[in-house]
Amino acid sequence: MTFNTSLKDEISKNVYSSVDACSELSAFVRCNSKITSKQIIITLENASVARKIYKDIKTVFNISANITVRNQNRFRVKQIYILTINENIELINKIENKISDITNNYLAKSIYSYTDLKNQIILEVLPYINELTGRRPIILPVIMEVNQSIY
Repeated sequence: MTFNTSLKDEISKNVYSSVDACSELSAFVRCNSKITSKQIIITLENASVARKIYKDIKTVFNISANITVRNQNRFRVKQIYILTINENIELINKIENKISDITNNYLAKSIYSYTDLKNQIILEVLPYINELTGRRPIILPVIMEVNQSIY
């Protein structure tokens, strides 16, 4: 077993709070997923990490993901774990559109701060999600500034 595999196995056995699990899921979705209008597909190569992500999705969001295991025979035999989320994609798209509208309206102002934008997202999205689902989620806005330079 390689060091990387043993490290992933050890980290996947740690128990986190729901806020930490949500942050970890956010990172996995951002780095290892493909998001379409109908589904979210997360591709992983480690069984213990796939189990942890599946468990976190189930406990934090109460969503059942489908798991597909594929054998890859290119350079060596290894298994690929594909988690597919088909539930609540319409809800996710509605929330994404709401956040996009809030952000665009806020950034249209000449003077703005990222802290105020984060607070505005929380204040407007929390009642919106509560109205749609009947739940009061924890909302953690993450704003990343992208520098676009012309080459």
